[in-house]
Amino acid sequence: MPLLVAMIQASLPAKLKRAGHNIIEKRLGTILSIIFFTRAPRKYNFVQATLSVELWRQGCTHKLFQTLNRLGITQGLQTARAHVDNIAADHDNCLVQWKTSVESSDNRNHKKAVRRVSQTGDEGYGVCWDNVQINPHCKHQGKDKKAEFLLWALSFACNNRVPTLHLMDTTTIPACQLIPCIIPQHHDYAELKNLMVYLTMKILMQHLPVMDPMKRHVPRRKHQYSTEMCNKSEVVNLGVLEANPASTAGVIQIMQHLHAYVPEPNGQVLPILCSGDGLSVERMVHAKRARVNGESKMHRLQGLVETPQEFHKEILLLQDTVNMLYSGSSIASRGSLAHMKVFYNHRSMSTDVKQNVQHAWDLIEFTTEAYVTMFAKTILNLDTISDVPANFPSTGRMEEKVEYLRRLAEQIVDFCWLAPKKEDIRKVNASAKSSAIFPEESYGFCCCDEEKEEPMIQCCSYQCPFSWYHLACVGLDEAPTDDWFCCDDCEVDGTYIYCRCHKRKGGEMIQCALKDACRNQEWYHKSCLSDNTFPEVWYCCDECALETEHDDYVLNYTKALMWRGLNHLARRFAVRHGEGETMKSHWKMDLLEFWSSRHHKYLNIAQQFLTGVSGFLSERLRHDMTWNRVANVHGKEGANIGMDLLNEFLNNEFKDMLLRSRGRYTPKQVQRCAQMSGAFGKQIDRLITDGGLGDLVQGNGSKTRHANKKDVLDFVKEFQKDLLFVYHPGRYHRGFEEYAYSTGIKSPDLLGRKLRKTAEVMDMWKNITD
Repeated sequence: MPLLVAMIQASLPAKLKRAGHNIIEKRLGTILSIIFFTRAPRKYNFVQATLSVELWRQGCTHKLFQTLNRLGITQGLQTARAHVDNIAADHDNCLVQWKTSVESSDNRNHKKAVRRVSQTGDEGYGVCWDNVQINPHCKHQGKDKKAEFLLWALSFACNNRVPTLHLMDTTTIPACQLIPCIIPQHHDYAELKNLMVYLTMKILMQHLPVMDPMKRHVPRRKHQYSTEMCNKSEVVNLGVLEANPASTAGVIQIMQHLHAYVPEPNGQVLPILCSGDGLSVERMVHAKRARVNGESKMHRLQGLVETPQEFHKEILLLQDTVNMLYSGSSIASRGSLAHMKVFYNHRSMSTDVKQNVQHAWDLIEFTTEAYVTMFAKTILNLDTISDVPANFPSTGRMEEKVEYLRRLAEQIVDFCWLAPKKEDIRKVNASAKSSAIFPEESYGFCCCDEEKEEPMIQCCSYQCPFSWYHLACVGLDEAPTDDWFCCDDCEVDGTYIYCRCHKRKGGEMIQCALKDACRNQEWYHKSCLSDNTFPEVWYCCDECALETEHDDYVLNYTKALMWRGLNHLARRFAVRHGEGETMKSHWKMDLLEFWSSRHHKYLNIAQQFLTGVSGFLSERLRHDMTWNRVANVHGKEGANIGMDLLNEFLNNEFKDMLLRSRGRYTPKQVQRCAQMSGAFGKQIDRLITDGGLGDLVQGNGSKTRHANKKDVLDFVKEFQKDLLFVYHPGRYHRGFEEYAYSTGIKSPDLLGRKLRKTAEVMDMWKNITD
């Protein structure tokens, strides 16, 4: 044997290396495996068996199996199927072990508490499912035989990376009391603004050479579970269930199948999360209500707690953006979304986002980065983006440079900031307090919730929930001349209604010449302004300076595009980094958009989700629903995705594998394809790669990033004369004449009544099941 190995090794070039891997050792092992397989095929067949399973997954023909088997490279097709059946037979062993671990880790009554006693993988888990639609090709069609499609359900389980079994499983709050908790407040928009500033800083460091050295010095965003979110998720594919998810009976069958994996420590059902897209969540709610008369929690399907996911919500919001900002008639209007699509060759992007999500995302991401970079160049008065700004602290400390970058990013975000008015949110809250069918129109100001013909005074705290008060309601006869605060909390919170920074700090301030009619913040700290020259009549912006009745509809479009784009970037960043609290905050803001865009299904789903994580569900489930709602299939930082997106990947892989079966959709073949897709198939791919049979090199997106950076540079050069960020009244993009983007809440009183009614229904069903 040593002589044989030495002879074969000597016949190969000793210095052959590629991509850091020794190809000689891999090929030597392959040659020896063929020799061993030829000598004793029943004993030495690991390499051939692995290759056979991989070829079966790729749908290779019987003739190819036969040919390669005779060459000693693989085993036969029947043997490959036997290997697949043996592997698939134990596909859920890992999940069964998780269930056993959870059940054995608790010895107390779960009505009181659930505890975690070890660190051996008993942190818990959740399941996810979605429908699978297969369109089989009908060879012979006629009046009585037409093409049909198969509708099944694919499911998987995923471990919890954030432990929650030590948290309480009782103490819940009625949904009607939680309505104020599901409506976005000032701190939600403050957090969104901070995230937008952080993302804007990253864009500027990417595209402005003078900002590039700061990449290592800008602190990364971290949260309490940042380390756990970098861990790789364990995914167990549960196969395909041939039940129709479009019917209530089919969904009940699916949930019964998944309920078998719900842990029951001490005979008590321990509910787990069951994730899905918006439609799946809605059907799960209907299925559980249809089984409300079941004799036990298992029969009532109460072991599965439905929760919506992030990917399909992202598609819905992207579609809203495309509907709002894309028009074919504006294709010749420079700077519009339609023009950018053609000018930068994003031809694959269509107005139907769900058919090409990635292409729509690429266009929105590129346009947002291009607009941010162009705006920075404009306000810094640079000839090219390679120039150094006149007021840049080139000789200063790195902390001063980072602060300069932050202030620049804040100025960019302030330019396009279009958050809803505080009084609209107040109206929603006030209307939701009453259970009357037709209450009077709610009032968005003052703590009295009443509209009176009395003088009012404004609290100078930017975080004040009411903002304006009647003088009589706060015990004043007349308004004071100095800054006034409604309470001690507002007086000490450090925020200010004036200036871009909204911070209470010393220093001289200057007022816009339009005073109360100013389109922005009216009063500004001089230290917060980039311009150091202040004439006797000073205007804060071009819009105020021109004082015209006409509007600049191109500028309105520009602000809307940047606002929508930064919102999309912020939501995807939160998902990628597993920022549970941030995702929850985004759902609150999206609830208002679902209402304004008439997405009533997602409005109900958003309210159910937010009510659950706010106190309607137990502490353990709230923590699960907040932090264990994403998966990380690569185990890298910033690589988390929604459970529904992971299901889409498994779904597509399963359908591709099944289509290679050439129409033989037998139950056995369906389960083989379902159970061999996903994580196990990827392990086979890696095994073959490392075993010496070729490298499957995966791209890291560097080429795409380089092309995007090049296009952003081209945009800055090409469109610098279009003055997209300078106020010019009367101009517009074709298809967007008189365009004005508003984030105001439509019919806030009606929204408040709708939220109240849904909350009452949730409480009713909970009282029935409890």
